[in-house]
Amino acid sequence: MARKKENNYSDLQNELNRQIREKDLGNLYLICGDQDYLRTQNRDKLKEALLDGADPMNCSVFTGSEFTVEEVKDLAETLPFFAERRVILIEDSFLLPKASNEASILAQYLPNMPDTTAIVFVSAAIDNKTELVKTIRSLGFVMECGTPDPASLRKWAAGLLKAPGRMVYADALDLFLEYTGEDMLNIKSEAAKLSAFCDGKDKITREDVESICCRQVRDRIFDMITAIVSKDPRGALSIYMDLVKLQTKPQVILALMIRQYTQLLHITDLKDRGAGVDEIAARLHFKSPYIIKAKLLPLANRYSEKDLEKALQLCVGTDMDYKSGKIGDKLAVERLIIRCCAGL
Repeated sequence: MARKKENNYSDLQNELNRQIREKDLGNLYLICGDQDYLRTQNRDKLKEALLDGADPMNCSVFTGSEFTVEEVKDLAETLPFFAERRVILIEDSFLLPKASNEASILAQYLPNMPDTTAIVFVSAAIDNKTELVKTIRSLGFVMECGTPDPASLRKWAAGLLKAPGRMVYADALDLFLEYTGEDMLNIKSEAAKLSAFCDGKDKITREDVESICCRQVRDRIFDMITAIVSKDPRGALSIYMDLVKLQTKPQVILALMIRQYTQLLHITDLKDRGAGVDEIAARLHFKSPYIIKAKLLPLANRYSEKDLEKALQLCVGTDMDYKSGKIGDKLAVERLIIRCCAGL
C-alpha cells in the first residue's frame, strides 16, 4: 500500500495519483492544508476513484457539527450497495481542529473499521497533537495541500494565462504573482479575469496586469480583518465591497479569510511556545520575517487563541453553508463579517 508520509506536495501528489491510477487505494485518507483549491481538487479526484463508478448513494457526506460519531460508525458498518466500498466524506468538521471526546471515540474505532468502508477527512485546519490526527497518520494517507514551491506555483500560473498564439512576458508574470499572492484560488480567479481581458491579444504585458488585476488582495483581506477585530463593520464591509467591485469572488475572499485566521492561529500557538519572529517566519514559510513582525504578530496579539478558533469555525461553517446551497455566497460572506465584528 501507499507510503504514509511524504516530504512535499509534489511527492504526495505523485503518490496519490499512483494509487488512483493503479487502483491501489486504502480506506483512510486525510486531505488538509491551507490551499482550498488543492484540497477541493484532490477531494473530488479521490472520491471519484473510491466510488469507481458505483451508485452515488454509496457516498455519504458529513460536515460541520451537524452529526455524531455514532452516525459515522453505524454507516461505516453498513455494507455498500452493489459496490466494492462505501465512501464516507467528513469535511470541515468539528473533529480535526482540536481534541474532543467525540474525536477520540472515532480514533479508537478506525483501526477496526471494515475493509468495505473508506473514510476521507477534508479540513483546512487540523491539530497534529490530537489522537484522531495521529491515528489517521499511522493508518492512512495524508495529502497535505500546502502552497507549492515558488517555481511550481509560477509554472502553474503561467499555464493558466497562456493560450494558443499568446505568450506571457516574464515581468508580467512576476507582477501578476506579486498582485495575487500565493493563494491558488485567488490566482485562478485573477488569471480568468486577465485572460478574458487579453482575449485576442498575442501577449500579456505588465500594463495588462496593472489594468485588470486587483493589487494585493491578501493585503486588503488583512485590512478587512483588522477592521473586524476593531469592531468596525462599516469599514470591513466597505473593503469587502471594494473587492467585489474589482471582480474578486466572495468564495475567494472567504478562502483568504480562512487562510488568514489559520495563519494567526499558528502564529499565536508558536508565540505561546516561545518561538521568535525568525522561527515563526521559517515555520510558516514566509520569505521575510518583516511581515510577521510588522503586520501579523501585532494583529495576532489582539486576539485570544479561543477567539481565533471561534473565528475560524465561523468561516468554515460559512463555507459549508454556501457550498451546500443554504445561502448565497455573497450574503454568506457579508453575514460572516457582521457576526465577526459583533464580537467573538
